[in-house]
Amino acid sequence: MLFRRPLALALLPMLLALLARAEQCKFNTGKHVWDLTPLGGTKELQLEDQPTPPTTTKSKLLINLCGEVDRGAGAEEDKCPPDTRVCLVISNSKPNEPDRVVSVIPVASAKEEDAKAEEVADDQLRLSLAGPTYAKVQQSAQIALVCDKAASPDALPTFTSYSPDSGVLHLSWHHPSACPSSSSDPKPSPPDSSNPPAKKEQRRGFFGWLFFLILLAIPLYFGLGAYYNYSQYGARGWDLVPHRDFWREVPFLLRDIGAHLCGSLGGWGGSRVERGGYAAV
Repeated sequence: MLFRRPLALALLPMLLALLARAEQCKFNTGKHVWDLTPLGGTKELQLEDQPTPPTTTKSKLLINLCGEVDRGAGAEEDKCPPDTRVCLVISNSKPNEPDRVVSVIPVASAKEEDAKAEEVADDQLRLSLAGPTYAKVQQSAQIALVCDKAASPDALPTFTSYSPDSGVLHLSWHHPSACPSSSSDPKPSPPDSSNPPAKKEQRRGFFGWLFFLILLAIPLYFGLGAYYNYSQYGARGWDLVPHRDFWREVPFLLRDIGAHLCGSLGGWGGSRVERGGYAAV
């Protein structure tokens, strides 16, 4: 039976993209490892309105530490550019009239190479995020992340300042997830003969995440495949299983492979496995 819906292959790029995004939110300063993945996702800050008669100027800040911000709906020219990690949207408002976007400033790029981290203290990390040029001014963002166990898990960044002349945006963020998750690998010390060496802690690497994502893809494959067969063909019972004929053949394929391996091993040992017939008298 031909594979009409290679669901696992279709999901793999999306799963790998999620994995890459999670790795993009981890910073090793040489002293600690900071995993900022819980702070990912688009956060929106409404800044203080400024009276600019006959209008009121409104400013909105969008930030996503782990990737590009959600561009949302609306006119394309009113959206933040693609691959933007920090974006400042400025609009004018008049009574009884819809708001008019006047500036969309890509403050920081979502590219991994444009993010630099510096550990200021054991409980504070400074992120320096480079951005493109806007109105002939190079843009950038400085974010002070402070480990604060008493802060709310829903705490948002605090706007400090933005200078149109220098293009530098300053933010601070007190959050319980803005704490170092582990220490970097220490320099090796001379072995102590009185104590046996302890096993090095194993951290989940790329293949560990890949195995986890494969386990996640399997139930998605069977679940979505069953739903497709039900909705398209009205299938019931075993007919719900996607690519049913292939899965029926799997046990026989495994049996043939096992028999082939056993036959090959028997040949190496100097004897051959008899498949049937009569023994010589």
